[in-house]
Amino acid sequence: MRKLAILAAAALGLAACDEIVEPNVETQLGSPSAAGRASVVGTFPMAYVANSGSNTVSVIDTETNAVVATVPVGGNPTGVASTPDGAFVYVTNQGGTVSVIETATNTVAATVPIGRFSTDIEITPDGAFAYLGSDPDQMEVISTATNTVVETIDVGPGSPVGVAITPDGAFVYVNQWSSPSRVSVIATATNTVVETIDVAGSAWDLAVTPNGASVYVTARRVTVIEAATNTVAAYIDDTGGAHDVAMSPDGRYAYVTINSFTGGVAVIATATRAVEDMISVPVNVRSLAITPDGAFIYVTHGPPSGGPGIVYVISTSSNEVVDTIEVGLWPSGVAITPTRQRNGQARVQICHKGKQIRVAEPAVDAHFRHGDTFPPCN
Repeated sequence: MRKLAILAAAALGLAACDEIVEPNVETQLGSPSAAGRASVVGTFPMAYVANSGSNTVSVIDTETNAVVATVPVGGNPTGVASTPDGAFVYVTNQGGTVSVIETATNTVAATVPIGRFSTDIEITPDGAFAYLGSDPDQMEVISTATNTVVETIDVGPGSPVGVAITPDGAFVYVNQWSSPSRVSVIATATNTVVETIDVAGSAWDLAVTPNGASVYVTARRVTVIEAATNTVAAYIDDTGGAHDVAMSPDGRYAYVTINSFTGGVAVIATATRAVEDMISVPVNVRSLAITPDGAFIYVTHGPPSGGPGIVYVISTSSNEVVDTIEVGLWPSGVAITPTRQRNGQARVQICHKGKQIRVAEPAVDAHFRHGDTFPPCN
């Protein structure tokens, strides 16, 4: 587990581990020990997990994987989304409200009444609006400046359950649980439905690739929609029981929770639109979110026998579970805030005793003298 790796590093007198490194940053090359060093300020994100059975949100510090706060919210919280600046987290409650958590204090700063219960929520890239489905056939738009509903959009028959927004903020894709299932496309300039796309199976979640070219939809299996034409481009085999989907920050992979008899997290290569790996996790996995650097996936899990829920932490370098975190009852949605200023030292990902960890840049040479390497980890 990552915590054991951190303790081992501390025992060697090395710098504290497990800080976040921004993706796609310039590196300073020269000596073998300098390869891969990031020239950015050290940062860290927080994971917010909606516990639908406890009416709370667990706040996880991804630096230590410890629960640092538990926030009471409305009844049966389900969907979670962070504002782009990480200042607020919006949580949908199936009791008919949205709780707005101020992340600086981890307290509820506002409660927004909505028409009906909602399962998912997403925030526009500029942070101005939150879009959420409102059962049975409407979308609601919340202004984050006033925390009031400013628009209601009729999307036709079928409960809207999944929401995704294109990187440019121009369109909202909405999964509708109907027969047949369909995806509605909303133009944010007018807040009107401009396209509907039929998909096979019971649609649940969806995600847009970082370049905005494709939309991955979970239904009976994963369906890929070409955003330029809003047509189905592919169905992906070996994804039966697909539930939630999240994209890696670089767009190379789509990670999908599988809620079939075996459970698992499918790793789909977007270049080939095929399952490349299946990560072993128990059945009843729900939602997932990826750290901003793409290094770790946080997956919520509600044990079939009841009791506290679990968040599994998966390393994307090894596609293995590296930590487990106990949270509230029946965890559902999870969102990870963007990175924040931590201190003035850059952090570097390395392999320590077969596990991927992150250390302060000045400590890299010492780690290498003790046999550590750069990823991928064996």
